[in-house]
Amino acid sequence: MRVLVVEDDETFAGLLTEYLVQQGCAVSCARTLAEARAIIERQPFDVVLLDASLPDGSGHDLSAQLRRSKPRPAVVFLTANAHIPAV
Repeated sequence: MRVLVVEDDETFAGLLTEYLVQQGCAVSCARTLAEARAIIERQPFDVVLLDASLPDGSGHDLSAQLRRSKPRPAVVFLTANAHIPAV
């Protein structure tokens, strides 16, 4: 399974990546929306673990883009904010 982790917290991203690799996943990481978009243009993913708040914008913007893509990956939002609106 190909997983993209989009998370600006390096420690949390590292822990997620380490766990997913141990489970047999191929993992790529991005710290910003711009970096995530560049990675997505080069390869498809089965799952995107997406931080809702990134330094260069909202993860919801990338989620909207991914909903229009083919193939469409599953998107799981990661956030420390307990009050994120539904999409």
